[in-house]
Amino acid sequence: ILKILIVTVQLVLFGLSNEMVVTFKEENTASFKHLFLKDYDDSNDALAVYTQSDVYDHMFYTIEQYLALPETTVGRYAYVYNVGVNGSALSLCQQYYKKGRIDPANDTFNIDPHVVTDCIGVNPLSTPTAGLGRDYRNFTLKFHKLINVTIQFQLKAINLQTIIHNEIP
Repeated sequence: ILKILIVTVQLVLFGLSNEMVVTFKEENTASFKHLFLKDYDDSNDALAVYTQSDVYDHMFYTIEQYLALPETTVGRYAYVYNVGVNGSALSLCQQYYKKGRIDPANDTFNIDPHVVTDCIGVNPLSTPTAGLGRDYRNFTLKFHKLINVTIQFQLKAINLQTIIHNEIP
């Protein structure tokens, strides 16, 4: 009976700890959607972009919000370096077909199925290797053969709520 009681207590403590981690992650995800996605609205989870200039606006908005993170966020977040292209903190990439021509008027297309990936790295200006600065503004998308655009970065944070419960953050 004692063993069952000890195992049950351990399971309950583990569940409570895990719940705090899940809550922390969900709250951060909601915050990041509002912070990094331009014109994000909770009532509609879909984000629509209709023009080429809208794509650039949304891209640059996300990168600028990322670069301004220490001055804008309430929580304390740290950049993670050496995870992106050429040791950068953020990677902006586009994938597109090597050769592609689509003519809807004639119902024809000619696409080379080989995929090319172009990436540039962006670092916050406070880093010693910040030579990549604002070069992301010169990143030109190849819309006529574009597959997708990705912005990847990592952030570090400490969940201070765990300290209240005498756990290691």
